[in-house]
Formats: sequence, structure tokens, C-alpha cells
Amino acid sequence: MGAKKQNNIEGDLDRGDILERLGHERDRLQLILDGLNDGVIVVDCDGAITFANPAACSMLAWGDGYLGRKLKSVIVCGDGNTLPFLQSNGSLVQSISQGGVLSGLKEIMGKASASFTVEYMVTPLKEFDTVVGAAIILNNITERILAEGALNEANKRLQRLNDELKVKNVRLQEISVTDSLTHLYNHRHIIERLHEHVSASDRYQR
Repeated sequence: MGAKKQNNIEGDLDRGDILERLGHERDRLQLILDGLNDGVIVVDCDGAITFANPAACSMLAWGDGYLGRKLKSVIVCGDGNTLPFLQSNGSLVQSISQGGVLSGLKEIMGKASASFTVEYMVTPLKEFDTVVGAAIILNNITERILAEGALNEANKRLQRLNDELKVKNVRLQEISVTDSLTHLYNHRHIIERLHEHVSASDRYQR
């Protein structure tokens, strides 16, 4: 009964209604992609760019004219190499279809030739089990790396201070129980130790 009702509903939809619904879904997806902080790039199997959201364009300092261009021609890595998923003889489909989802870290060039580190993830896009391209997500983690580096340096400084404090505490302990001229145990320390030994002698009867 439910399937029959569903078929009737679909039958009532004409081509115009379907296209209108698809248009609404496309606009909704566009709003989501435009609002992301991560860069999103879509390429076809030849590595040609078919879409890039504003975050990606801003991150990579892309102006107009990037659509249709090969991704490896508009992304420059800090070490002069191409991105790992663009290295399989220039064929993106070979690279992603063999390895599935790819991810990693890479230093790339952005605005004013300034380099920054991105965490990338490449996901193959399929139609009827055939790879037709890939979606590439770029997350700029430069600030996170700098923060982690600063935290590591702060931890190292704190460890050095702790080590210095331990040395000074040992020295203070030595000063508190020794005479400054003779460097022998002072009177107070000797009396304290004698009391300890007397107490131990009474406790163990020896």
C-alpha cells in the first residue's frame, strides 16, 4: 500500500517539479559549502577544477579563472613538489581509485607567497561505482602547529625551571643543616638526628 502511494506521488511530479526540487537542494548545498571554514575543491578525473568554495579561493589566493584549470598547476607546495594525490602520472583517477580516501599534511604556498600547512583529505566521487572525480578538503592548521610549538617551548621552559628549583632546594637543605664555616652538620641537625636514633633504639630495643 505504501509503495503504491509512493509511486502515485512520484507520478504526480512532472519534470519541472523535479528540476525545481533539485535546484533547491543545489542552492542549499551551495550555502553550506560557502559557509565552511575549510577549503573544498572538486576536480574531475583529469585533475581539472570544477568547483572551489570561497574558503579555498581565499586560502590559495585564487582569483577568477581557476575553473577548468589543472589543480596541480594552481597549487604550489613549499618544497616545490606536487601534492601526493596528483603524482600518479598526472592521472587523479589512478591515484584515488587505488588508495581510496587519502589524507596527510603538506606545506603549500598561499597569499603573497607565504607558506602554510594544510591537513588535506581526498575522497573519490563516484557515479554508479565509477570514479568521476574527487572532493578535496583543505584545513589550514598553521595556527594549531604554532600553538603546539609554543606550548612545547613553554613546557620545556617549565621543566628547566623545575630542574633548577630542585637543585636549589637541595642546596637550601644542605645550607640549613651545615655550618657555613666548617661545612659540618650544625648543632640543631645533630640533636635532631640523635633524637631520631634514640627513638629508634627505644622502639626496637637495641
